[in-house]
Amino acid sequence: MTAPTSDPTADLTHALGRLAQLETVLVASDFDGTLAPFADDPMQVRPLPAATVALREAAAMPGVHVALVSGRELAVLRDLSGLADDPRIVLIGTHGAQSSLDPDSGKLTTEQQELLAVLDAELSEIADAHPGAWVERKPAAVVLHTRTMPETAGLQALAAAAIAASAHPQVHRLAGKNVLELGVLQADKGSALRDCAAHVGAAGTLYLGDDVTDERAFAVLTGAQDVTVKVGTGSTAASWRVDGVEEAVTLLAEFVRVRRAVGAGH
Repeated sequence: MTAPTSDPTADLTHALGRLAQLETVLVASDFDGTLAPFADDPMQVRPLPAATVALREAAAMPGVHVALVSGRELAVLRDLSGLADDPRIVLIGTHGAQSSLDPDSGKLTTEQQELLAVLDAELSEIADAHPGAWVERKPAAVVLHTRTMPETAGLQALAAAAIAASAHPQVHRLAGKNVLELGVLQADKGSALRDCAAHVGAAGTLYLGDDVTDERAFAVLTGAQDVTVKVGTGSTAASWRVDGVEEAVTLLAEFVRVRRAVGAGH
């Protein structure tokens, strides 16, 4: 576990220990690429078993609130995460546009529904013109995926999607790893996490994420007690970094262990 900054004294274990001693804590994580390894078929992605164990154990602790934050639509996140049966764990989908706490979240106006249909048609045309690309449909967004394509061809497809999006100024664009999401609702993981932390009165937040979309969360979680962790390579605003999914899950388990040892929240 090493910090992405140049500060050699940064100590993730020490920061985690400080966080574990706070009375009220929010423990949150991205899903794909953070707790669940990627797969060519996105519907075959599953979290590591130890990840669900750690999240459930954290949620059972007094003073600890747990959230899983994903670009996935809420219904899919419920299915793939295996955590829908635990009401203590908040599931936040579509980059914050949907929440298990609010059944009305993510509802669209007639105008937004019409715009979404236009975007769907435009991305479908681009996918047809770029073999290997495909379109994911969410309640408030459509997403062009290029993960299984050769890099150059994938970049061309994403560029075509970006050009199409530019004709609709009201569209919200989110670029990620081999994806471009075009949404009709304003939402991002940073705003969602900030609101969630405020809602539960968290004195500090632990957040883990691997993608470009997680940078918005890292950018707002800048409190002295916040612990932000980039999973994998790439530039980041996070304070620390771990190598991959297994290390991220180990970090969650370590938080549970330390929280239990210090007996905070009782």
